[in-house]
Amino acid sequence: MEKKNGNTFKMIAKCFQKSESIQVNSDLSIECRMGIVKYCYKGVIIFQHNIDDLGSFKMFVSELYIIGACKQVELCKALKISQATMKRYVKKFQKSGPKSFYLERKQTEGSVITEKVKKQSENLLLLGWSPKMIAKKLNIKTDTLSKSIRQGRIVVQPKPLKRTEKRRCKTDSNVVGYASYQGNCIRRIYI
Repeated sequence: MEKKNGNTFKMIAKCFQKSESIQVNSDLSIECRMGIVKYCYKGVIIFQHNIDDLGSFKMFVSELYIIGACKQVELCKALKISQATMKRYVKKFQKSGPKSFYLERKQTEGSVITEKVKKQSENLLLLGWSPKMIAKKLNIKTDTLSKSIRQGRIVVQPKPLKRTEKRRCKTDSNVVGYASYQGNCIRRIYI
């Protein structure tokens, strides 16, 4: 069953902003009263559904075109939907039938960010690589990697201090100080 939310209601309700009835052509009209959408063909109600039932709306609008009750252009103008959207509904109906409008959407797993890619990314991030460089090296999209980082699937951990030492700086004879270093990164602390 299609999820019910505010967007579903808005999509169907925008068709009926100015009136309760829409004349699609000389034979077909669509009415919306008290939250019920009714489809009338030559004055006879042939189908009805609740205003928040987007699956039924998509299914019956595409069926109206397929059975020849009206043209796609007439439906698009009357219902204020794009022709591309209408063609998508019709294609879905012809390919999978009416039941396809009521099925749950399949949630796909993220197959790009595998465990191996995740570990490699985290290691390269620890070495100071940018997400763009990592994505190029691992042959994945930068947006995919950045999204995984934002969502917390790839954890960016601060590099732990391996060793901190103090030693005398001999780079400049006038400056006396100490340097603490962590791997390749040297910070000079002047006294």
